[in-house]
Amino acid sequence: MGGWQPLPEGLPPEVRHFVEQLRLLKDGTGLSLVALGARTAYSKSSWQRYLNAVQPPPRQAVVALCRVAGLAGADAER
Repeated sequence: MGGWQPLPEGLPPEVRHFVEQLRLLKDGTGLSLVALGARTAYSKSSWQRYLNAVQPPPRQAVVALCRVAGLAGADAER
């Protein structure tokens, strides 16, 4: 997975999968974390915490990432 740091050991499988999917979405945008922060209400530091499984993202952050990635409706809900 590109330049991402390894996820912490002992993460529940569903959390690992969720964060990996968020990373794929973010990578698919082609945006840096700074640019992603500029396009959402969440800072670069917040995105770093969410995408490195340090802190769970709020639902609205996930919605914002989906919007930036061009996902809507059922795709975004999934």
